Amino acid sequence: EWNNAVAREAFALSNLRKTKFAQVPTVSFFVSNTRQRFSTEKNLVNNSFDWIPSNFFGFKLNIPLPTSNNVSEIVKAKHDVKIAKNNSESSKIQSELLIKTLESDYAKAIFNSRNQREIYKLRRDSYEKALLNYQEGIVGMDRMMDAFKDMVNSNYNLIASEIAIQVNESKIDIHNKIR
Repeated sequence: EWNNAVAREAFALSNLRKTKFAQVPTVSFFVSNTRQRFSTEKNLVNNSFDWIPSNFFGFKLNIPLPTSNNVSEIVKAKHDVKIAKNNSESSKIQSELLIKTLESDYAKAIFNSRNQREIYKLRRDSYEKALLNYQEGIVGMDRMMDAFKDMVNSNYNLIASEIAIQVNESKIDIHNKIR
């Protein structure tokens, strides 16, 4: 998006220069070297006539007069340049905001993964204790199964948080390649 905005800005500047230069006076130089045959006779095939050389050169000055169309084209081109610069600046700000958002999401994913790892350790420890208590007959099977279910869920959350880290890394890589 930002690269497109920069390209549109360059195009608008180029268009402004072209429009302004169209109003600049131009000087051109011309040269002509010809030979002409003048005949008063009716016979066109007769080659005995003399060819008369004709040489001339000169300068041509072209001064465009300002018209309402020319003036409005220049004003429109200037306006287009301002719009393109604003769009370019806006795209740059949006790109920087997106980068900060992606970095923030990545940091949150890492923080969440650390928390999920600690929760998983605690749930696994709780399950191991519940299993020992079940084997000794202190708690029922439902208590041990609840601890097992909590451990599996926390492991699932840990895996999901690790995937979230990889997804955020991929988003950052994609954004950096596009930029």
